[in-house]
Amino acid sequence: MPSGSLVAGFSKRALPNGINTLREIVFWERNGLRHGEFTLPFDDEIVNLDFSLDSTLLALHCVSQDKKHSVQIYYRSNWKWFLKQTILLEGPLSTFKWMFNKKQQLFLIQESGRVDFVEFHLTYMTSSSNYNHAKHPDLSYTAVVEGNCINLTPLGKFVMPPPMFEKQVQLAGSSHPLSCLYMHGH
Repeated sequence: MPSGSLVAGFSKRALPNGINTLREIVFWERNGLRHGEFTLPFDDEIVNLDFSLDSTLLALHCVSQDKKHSVQIYYRSNWKWFLKQTILLEGPLSTFKWMFNKKQQLFLIQESGRVDFVEFHLTYMTSSSNYNHAKHPDLSYTAVVEGNCINLTPLGKFVMPPPMFEKQVQLAGSSHPLSCLYMHGH
């Protein structure tokens, strides 16, 4: 991490069944102890990883088994890493790096010579409810994107911080971008 608190790396570990392999991003403290690792939800090979300047975003350069390149963006909240976006590339990636003067801007250089600049703005949005009446329940929800899933928490029932949630909606494709629609009277 640029903040200097952790060192990151990629790990493959054989599971006890001897057939499957667990792929992880692992973090080590300065004293050598593992801290805050997470399992990757796919079998792609990791070529490189890099943190944003403020250490809030982690970018992984991945190559699938059919040789397609992508960059995955992860965000950490309460020591849980959430896959926020997958950038599919047209061809092989030569290099990628976070800009040193913009804390959440990533540039990608493909082998074809194409250069892309991607800027991230993380925002928090929560639905609102006008039903603060005894006869109507509070229907306010918060949604958290995690890969191809949306984790939902009803704020009217209880306050539950991520990574915990009440319901999870799994989508067939990517959940990006996510928007909320408020319909009054429905």
